[in-house]
Amino acid sequence: MTFFDDIFAIKENMDIHPETLLLNILSNDFRGKPKWSNTSHKLHRPLCVLTFHRNFMIHGLKPFGYHVVNVVLHRLVCLLYTCVCKVVAFKSSIFAFIAGILFATHLVHTEAPLVFCLMAFRVWMLGGNLPHFTLQDNPTSFSDCLSSRIMTYSYLIAFNSWLLLSLSVLSYDWQMGSIPLVESLMAPKT
Repeated sequence: MTFFDDIFAIKENMDIHPETLLLNILSNDFRGKPKWSNTSHKLHRPLCVLTFHRNFMIHGLKPFGYHVVNVVLHRLVCLLYTCVCKVVAFKSSIFAFIAGILFATHLVHTEAPLVFCLMAFRVWMLGGNLPHFTLQDNPTSFSDCLSSRIMTYSYLIAFNSWLLLSLSVLSYDWQMGSIPLVESLMAPKT
């Protein structure tokens, strides 16, 4: 399984192969193209390409080694961030630790892999098929009126936000009319 950048940055990047001169890393972009070329995207990451080069020498094109190195480097960066927070921002180790945990788990670092894994799991659970809903399961999607669908889905966002704050109004299910369609901006719930 590969991601979009893996094809260009690793699989087709000749700079990571052992037979390629290491100095090329300094004159080529992230994907191994000469920076002066019109096909280059001009993104220069020599340290990153060097880690790919070392990974390729050890693991070839097997992704597991690249993932292990990525996780180890992420942990080192998080540890460094925590240490810097303790020295520069916080005198308390507990606050620096909390800052480090927040940095390590921030969505910028975790959202893309998580979403990809969850979507792959969903596809696997559904046997490679898309879900099939009926009018009874999801009446909003079957409404002929676009504005009604937009207003109902907007209301659902607000309603679910309220559920996070007040569990006393929790509905057991979304079908059988437990949340009726919003058909007008003048409806009482909007």
